[in-house]
Amino acid sequence: MEKYHKAYTFFKKFNAHSPFHRLPDHYKRMWFRLINEDPTPVHYISDTRKWAKSPSHRLSGGWVPVQNVPIPLIYPKEFHEGLWGGEAVIKGYKRPDYKEEPYHPRVPHWWVPKLKRTVVYSEILDKHMSVIVTERALDLIDQNFGFDNYILKTDIIDLKSALALKLRSKMLLSLARKELYPDDPVKQEEIYNK
Repeated sequence: MEKYHKAYTFFKKFNAHSPFHRLPDHYKRMWFRLINEDPTPVHYISDTRKWAKSPSHRLSGGWVPVQNVPIPLIYPKEFHEGLWGGEAVIKGYKRPDYKEEPYHPRVPHWWVPKLKRTVVYSEILDKHMSVIVTERALDLIDQNFGFDNYILKTDIIDLKSALALKLRSKMLLSLARKELYPDDPVKQEEIYNK
């Protein structure tokens, strides 16, 4: 139901009577994807099956529908100043230790990713940058063989932070304008061939 509401909101915003309908088609497609597609699951394991066998449900023959409900994530304003690699703040409840406190109720709890400041180097921008990252973001940078590849190859739905999208647009513009390494044509060709 929420997906239909999101699509309705999109078409309502970009109808022919609004000023947004004059925006380029690629912008509308990107905005539609940002609204309707879910990011890569980080905090839960997604199950692609529709049905699963469960021994606790004897009445239905042991088959129950699989529910892939994403965990609601909270993105604070600090999220847009760093690279969190898809992680976010989770609000939930923590169960007490039943051996020590068997009759205590659930306690509200916030799970916050561990942040650290590190320096990353962009070959395209030819710049060292001090950025706040999570451990997962560093792992993703290593998996993509460098900071530039991480920013350019990761989908915008998974990047999501304003800093990452800003860096991505700067990198794409400098690649399109061929502004990188004007004094060193060998290095410039090497970067373009990557």
